[in-house]
Amino acid sequence: MSINLKESLAQLKMITDQLEAGEVLTNTNLDVLIAKGVRMRDGVLKWTQENPELRENTIASLTLTLADKSLAPEIVVVLATVRAGLLWISGDDESLKEGIDKVLSIDPDYSLALLMEIAIRHNVPSKVYEASLDNVSLNACLEGVG
Repeated sequence: MSINLKESLAQLKMITDQLEAGEVLTNTNLDVLIAKGVRMRDGVLKWTQENPELRENTIASLTLTLADKSLAPEIVVVLATVRAGLLWISGDDESLKEGIDKVLSIDPDYSLALLMEIAIRHNVPSKVYEASLDNVSLNACLEGVG
């Protein structure tokens, strides 16, 4: 599949505008997240890592969106994993563990959640995770090479 970076950046902007405002994500943006999969998930994580002042609103937006019990499991897995990554960076270990447990109860093989769960279990500091994000560009995340 060919990656259109310009299109991916425009789609990421639509999503992050809603996250920045602390709003519930629209179905259109949820569809983009799922269609783009890991690339868009990682793009959202990288964007928030580059804009730490927006983490609180992003976590709030994801929390509100995840409150919708009608969301498809594949959407919940992506959103809850992004939220867990942000909670880890923010130091909210209790909510982080709950989020990872939720993801793994839906998809026990979801690799990023598994990696986070192992890291948490072994008390890996969030700075290690954040440092890994430091070494990958936003474009690389969206292109799938991160």
